[in-house]
Amino acid sequence: LTTKNKEIYTIYKNMKSLGYAGGKVRIDHCLNLPAAEKLAEIIREEYPQADIIIDVVGGLCCFYAEVGGILVGFEG
Repeated sequence: LTTKNKEIYTIYKNMKSLGYAGGKVRIDHCLNLPAAEKLAEIIREEYPQADIIIDVVGGLCCFYAEVGGILVGFEG
């Protein structure tokens, strides 16, 4: 795995430890669509029915995500 892929897998592991079990996921990215798509791909490997939406961050979220970052929200 590349360093970036390890980081994405870490995000997914954290989601699971916080109770993610195939529910809705919203992934917003700041000029990093490949990372958002990779996370969605990892989630769909285990939960093919997951409701995943990828979008671009806007407004104040851009400040918090920073260029290259992603923000993830989910429900169990």
